[in-house]
Amino acid sequence: MKRLICLLAIAVLLIAATVINGQTAPPRGCNEWISTVIRQIGTLQQGSTRHDLEELFVIDGGVSTVSKATYRYKECPYIKVDVTFALVRPDRSESPADKIESISHPYLAWSQID
Repeated sequence: MKRLICLLAIAVLLIAATVINGQTAPPRGCNEWISTVIRQIGTLQQGSTRHDLEELFVIDGGVSTVSKATYRYKECPYIKVDVTFALVRPDRSESPADKIESISHPYLAWSQID
């Protein structure tokens, strides 16, 4: 009985310490959602098209050009990637067929407001 009371006391202390330190478990389903997002973003790579990118992302505010821009994930505006494109049109205008030359790892940042 003393052992059970001791174990319960330790559990309560650990839970209290976690709450006091602000450490809580992520919301239910959060890990699965992040895992799905990482897999989706991982499908984008050098050679993917602007159209492929824009199925998952929209252009973020701030400074951008036709060949280089920051995009934010459609489902969460804080998930970003920086992308550089190889333009396919001779007049150097934007096209859904533009190819990704480079794409950053996803990162977290506040949304830019123009």
